[in-house]
Amino acid sequence: MNPRWFLTVAWAGLAATVAAAPRESPKTTWTVMIYGGVDSTAESYLMPHLADLKAASPWGVNGDIVLLIDRVKGASDDRRTLGENFDDTRLYHLGAGRWDRIGGGDEFPEITADSTHEANTGDARTLRKFIRSAKQAYPADRYALILFGHGESRSVCPDVSSPSADSGEFEDAMFTAEITEALTAGEAVDVLWVDTCSFGSIENAYEFRPADARFHARVLLASPSLSFPAPMLPVLRECGIIRSTTDLPVASNALAFGRAAMKAIAEVLPQREAKKTRVEREAWACYDLAQADAVKQSVDALAVALADGEHREILGDIRGWGDRRVTLDYLYFRDPLRWVSSAHFDLYDLARRIRDDARLSESVREAAAAIVREVDAMVIDSVGTDREGQFVPGRHGLYIVFPGGIPAIADAPVWSFFRWYHPFDQRTLQTAFGNYAWCRDGASPGNHRVENWFELLDSWLDVNDGAGGFNHYQW
Repeated sequence: MNPRWFLTVAWAGLAATVAAAPRESPKTTWTVMIYGGVDSTAESYLMPHLADLKAASPWGVNGDIVLLIDRVKGASDDRRTLGENFDDTRLYHLGAGRWDRIGGGDEFPEITADSTHEANTGDARTLRKFIRSAKQAYPADRYALILFGHGESRSVCPDVSSPSADSGEFEDAMFTAEITEALTAGEAVDVLWVDTCSFGSIENAYEFRPADARFHARVLLASPSLSFPAPMLPVLRECGIIRSTTDLPVASNALAFGRAAMKAIAEVLPQREAKKTRVEREAWACYDLAQADAVKQSVDALAVALADGEHREILGDIRGWGDRRVTLDYLYFRDPLRWVSSAHFDLYDLARRIRDDARLSESVREAAAAIVREVDAMVIDSVGTDREGQFVPGRHGLYIVFPGGIPAIADAPVWSFFRWYHPFDQRTLQTAFGNYAWCRDGASPGNHRVENWFELLDSWLDVNDGAGGFNHYQW
């Protein structure tokens, strides 16, 4: 999937693993932290990217690249990239033609250069230790964090070796709000690159928006669809972090990193589209998270305007029903289950269609026009391929959760499947966490007034009885 660099320099074939202690290095321009939460079949997707970085590294690295990888038995038999096959959790630093094995220092003492520690990479506390360890050993002016693994709209990096502490049955995975709960402002990064499927939502972007008092990022790089991994080596080369025969300037800030990343991804997507795959629409985008607050305010203003009239059926027509989808969507596959697994609709396209629909009131259309402007400012760049030709680069690529296209699945109302999409703690449920700031902010529960997008959906899809309906929430 990624282009390979077959270098002829004699020392490119050095042993991949050289035991090394973490060091207090001079401050560099960028430290890139790769969180390989691949204790799953995702291991086989990550290893080629690591091999590419190893092969290209003799040209030099502008900064530092640090790797945490949690492998699993049977997912791949790669022994060359990291020097051996293993099924525990290890730390590495990219050297010249090799991945040097390192320890975690004071921040991650369980991992040493010769340990056999099995970490739960589905636990956000493991991510916190990794970031602290990397920042301590490899300080930089700017930091990029890559979360690589399986995942979907609300969680990343499931660890099949570590069952969930709450369900005791499903593999543990990191949920969006779990990350912001466990991490602090000390672990904040400039670029958050989430290389899992369907993570490019306004709900997730809003969770990681800049704030002094908690974990955050300035730029989010993610896919709104069911996508293949982004090409790691071309992205880091385009950002000037991995050197090549034609050196490119090092990205001066997070926004420059995001633009360079999208340029590299845009060169790869047409090659993928030419291949027959099950992916109906592949897309990648980078978002200016400093704009997420403005998008939130404009979407909530639309929700309030919609709550004042009989707009539900019109909005449903604009979005689409069942197999007839109208607004640009990122639904997984063409079967009814998509309405509970990925009711993801492009926010720019949805707002544009609302703005231009003469059936709606002026106040609703004005509110939608504000969303169009704010999303256009938030999407730094995007690229996508689809078979209907709907995707517009630079505008589309940020989705919003909008269920309701069918009334029920197996006699269960659609909204009953969305307990994960909730302002309150839901972690006692299987595969849910809740605590979304997007769903919580701007609303006062129990006052019987729709005040944000979540409450609008709840008013349309649930009953507001004494128990709060399916999700026990009273708007």
